[in-house]
This record gives sequence, structure tokens and C-alpha cells, in this order.
Amino acid sequence: VFPCAYRLFDVDDLLWNTTGALIGFALAMFSLRLIPARVADTTPTTTPGFIRRLITFIIDMTLIGFAVMPTHLFVMIVRSNLPSGSNGSWQSMEPFDWTGSILFLAALILFEGVVPWLRGGCTFGGSFTHMTIETRPREGRLRVAFYVARMATLIAVVWWHSGGFNLLVFIGLGIFWLVKRQMPYDLI
Repeated sequence: VFPCAYRLFDVDDLLWNTTGALIGFALAMFSLRLIPARVADTTPTTTPGFIRRLITFIIDMTLIGFAVMPTHLFVMIVRSNLPSGSNGSWQSMEPFDWTGSILFLAALILFEGVVPWLRGGCTFGGSFTHMTIETRPREGRLRVAFYVARMATLIAVVWWHSGGFNLLVFIGLGIFWLVKRQMPYDLI
């Protein structure tokens, strides 16, 4: 009798928690109708601080990971089952090979280059933190140079094959930020 009662309470607890979350969400939506968001809260800032940039970077890298991992797993499974591939066993698959690097680089270019270019400087993480990567309006070659320099900086920070060089770049960017209150590519 007691094990069934405990399971009943677990389900009951789950139902109460879910109901509470739904009620809280409904109240939040209702309050947004009564008290609209301030314009300052919805417009992206062009002068984000280091913490806001870091949080945006973490969100963007998490989204890139969510995009790359399943795609890489799918590619590994397909490659292991091809006649010219390995013997089809999970043990023969290499978890970190060149396809993962190519997929990561493609996702990085898409999420950190193409998306902000098309969205006025807002990455997906920047939309969450209400910031834009473009600190001032740039056009033509200047905008292209800005995005190329930013992409080169991001690749230097996140490329895991660099043997510790990426940590030095990250520390250097932090020091640069402390001195200039902007990133090096913002000077373009």
C-alpha cells in the first residue's frame, strides 16, 4: 500500500507544480497586457558591458552546441554505416574528427556572422540580453571588415584545437576590455 501511496503523491506533486507554473505564466502574460514593457527594456543596447557580452556569448555557444551535436551524431552514424566506412560498430566511430570541426565552424559562421548580419547586429543570445554586436552604424567594406575581425576573434577564442592559445586570447580580450571598455573589433 505504501509504495503506491508514494507514487500517488509524486504524481500529485507533479500536477501541482505544473499547474502552478501554468498559472504563473498566465498571470505574467496578463500583467504584460496591463503594464506594457518599457521601450528602454525592448530596444537593444549598442554599448553592452563585459558581463552582458559574456552571457550573450554563452547563450550563443549553447545554441551552437545544440545545433552541432545532433547533426554531428547523425553524420557519424551515416558514415559508420556506409560501405566504405568502418565496420558499423559504435566503438569504431571517432567522436572528434574533422566533420565535427567543419560542422562547428559552419554553425559558428551561421550563428555569429550570418544571423547578426541579417538582424541588425542581434544574435539569438543578443535578442535575449537585448544587445547588438554592432556598437555603431557601419556600411560597406567597414561592416564587412568588422564582421570578419569579430569572426576571427571568436574563432581564436573557441577553437579547441589551439593547445591553450584560446585561453590566452580570452584573457587578452578581458584585459583589452578593462583598458578600452570595448572589444578590439569595435575599433573598426
